Amino acid sequence: MKAINEYAVSIIIASLLAILLETLLPEDSNKKYTGIIIGLFVMLVMLNPLTKLPHFDRTFTIPQVKSDDAITVSASSTFVAESFEEKLAQTISEDIQNTYKTEICCRVRCSTNESGQITGIQSLTIRPYTRDVCRYISEKYGIEEAQITQ
Repeated sequence: MKAINEYAVSIIIASLLAILLETLLPEDSNKKYTGIIIGLFVMLVMLNPLTKLPHFDRTFTIPQVKSDDAITVSASSTFVAESFEEKLAQTISEDIQNTYKTEICCRVRCSTNESGQITGIQSLTIRPYTRDVCRYISEKYGIEEAQITQ
């Protein structure tokens, strides 16, 4: 019963404070924004008892990466790199198809750092390989011609 009384008192105080602030604020174009902020404050006061529910910490918090989860993080980083490689290969293939009216098979390999972030293009393999296509890819995508192989 004491908790309900405290809850009701906190809502009444927050509401009275909100009314007082809205009354004291001058009438201008920013009043609607301050009204939204005050309303959010009152809602936070009303939702405060939810934090005392059991299992609140596990339900409403962002999970932290633990040392046991390192394999999962590594696997997701690998997935991102592989997805990027596939998408870039598809983009280059479609670009060559539209520009040279010829189909090529393209494979991209990226280099990554320890945390799984992509640091650059390691190699690009195209088949059939032509010097013109190699130059075009090098100029358009900024990949060195030495990295483009057949």
